[in-house]
Amino acid sequence: VPVAADSYTLIVSSQDASTSIMAVNREGHLLSGGTAPSLSACGTTPAISGNDISGKVTIGSGVTTSCTVTFAQAFTTLAPACTVSGDNTAVTYIGTTSTSILTIASSADMASDVISYICIGR
Repeated sequence: VPVAADSYTLIVSSQDASTSIMAVNREGHLLSGGTAPSLSACGTTPAISGNDISGKVTIGSGVTTSCTVTFAQAFTTLAPACTVSGDNTAVTYIGTTSTSILTIASSADMASDVISYICIGR
């Protein structure tokens, strides 16, 4: 996430300051940056926007009741605490984690659903 110093009140960067990882803008909104995770077993032609901290997964077509999000950078020692929610109110979504993946499971077919996630390291 490229950031202009005058647009933010707090910026957290990589150790060499080449990449902005998190920022709080003037309005108090928390923004995160980083590489997008990869997807597997998420239907045909799924999509993701976001990073290891937060994002949205669009499930592909075909009957799908589980989706694996592999973090771009594994968490160091403990699995992160993640929450998931989807746009289909008829489906219950459950997220389980390890240090390297977030698995999203559902109570029914979630093809074409859009699922949001937030993961915080512990």
